Amino acid sequence: GSTFDRLYLDETAPDLMQAGYAAQWGPQGRDDLGIISALGANTVRLYDGAGSVTCLYKEKKAFLDRAFELGLQVFLAFHTPSLCPGFDCFHRWQQAAIEGFECGLAEHRAWHPALAGLILIDSPDKVDFLDETGTDIVNCSALASTPAQCRTKAVLSALDGVLAAEREHGIDGRGVWLTAAWSFERRDSIDGKVVQARGLYGFQDMVAGIAEPGLADYSPRNLTSLREAFRRRWIHSVNAAATWA
Repeated sequence: GSTFDRLYLDETAPDLMQAGYAAQWGPQGRDDLGIISALGANTVRLYDGAGSVTCLYKEKKAFLDRAFELGLQVFLAFHTPSLCPGFDCFHRWQQAAIEGFECGLAEHRAWHPALAGLILIDSPDKVDFLDETGTDIVNCSALASTPAQCRTKAVLSALDGVLAAEREHGIDGRGVWLTAAWSFERRDSIDGKVVQARGLYGFQDMVAGIAEPGLADYSPRNLTSLREAFRRRWIHSVNAAATWA
């Protein structure tokens, strides 16, 4: 690869938006994005697009510019697992969003026009996060909480953190959807209204958690902003365990 590729590619990170991977998705290389567009797709989902690697010089902008040029919408996911001590993800997700702004995910005081949505957490019901030491935390029992409380607290706090980052940097988030992609497991919702359902448990977790954050033992930093964003920007999503998905 070029000197640029060697300098700006962290091969240990899962973020394929890095400039060093342009040989895969760029028009001068394999042109994955061009092929995806030619096949008739209109949306690309990215894992680990925020919070997984320190980038330089707005290097994520090139990927998004190419997607925008092709008319592809991008749903970008925050890196999971990440630091979420006590299942309060506020600070790390706030930091990851701010880092993303500096790396090309935003321009002209808005998210990049190619970004259609942000997947805050992938499969939050697996409660797979990291504590302050970087150690995996997958058990809620130490907090005297249920798995439903832990996963709901994680999503509420991650949403709270991203919204705080937008406010702090004057980013207009309108037009960019927000979601968490729940797993396809059968689970009960935090309030017991949904029983052993696939995906729907998480949808109800958010409805109940936004209405009463205390159910998840979470105290929002800005409850008004949280509820407004949920009303205007939130979409429910689930990872479909199907070969056609």
